[in-house]
Amino acid sequence: MKINFYSENDHQKLVGFNTIAFPERGTLGEKLTSFRYFNPLHPGDFVKDNILSFDDAGEVSGQALYHPANYYFENEKRAMEWGFDLFVRPDMRSESVGLHLMEYIKAQKSTPIFASGVGEKALKIEKFFGYHVIGYLKKYYKIVNPFFAITGLLAPKN
Repeated sequence: MKINFYSENDHQKLVGFNTIAFPERGTLGEKLTSFRYFNPLHPGDFVKDNILSFDDAGEVSGQALYHPANYYFENEKRAMEWGFDLFVRPDMRSESVGLHLMEYIKAQKSTPIFASGVGEKALKIEKFFGYHVIGYLKKYYKIVNPFFAITGLLAPKN
């Protein structure tokens, strides 16, 4: 197994893996990936913050996706990363891929990581690595420029 930060060569594998991991998203999954990471109106190279694991055949076996963001604490703006879509391929879960991903994340990332919607199994792993539940979100609001949202979802695929 190999674990590393995303590289440009991984794009199609990332899109393909998310199509399998989240079939309920349908074709929206690929549009979301392009919208999040390759939208010319969305400045920043956020895709490089993602971590992928690969099996011995070179196929994606797991992922932990991140977006840099900011939060305010005691009237001070601080850097953080918003973690989402931590997913391990079902056939690789017995290989402890989730544990290895978390070890890599803990060793490679120094900014605080926030996440929501963590599953029961993932939460056990994250607690093992020292992460804490600081609260529960009842609602999440994200203010998006409507022009940005429309053009991002209509942008051509990469």
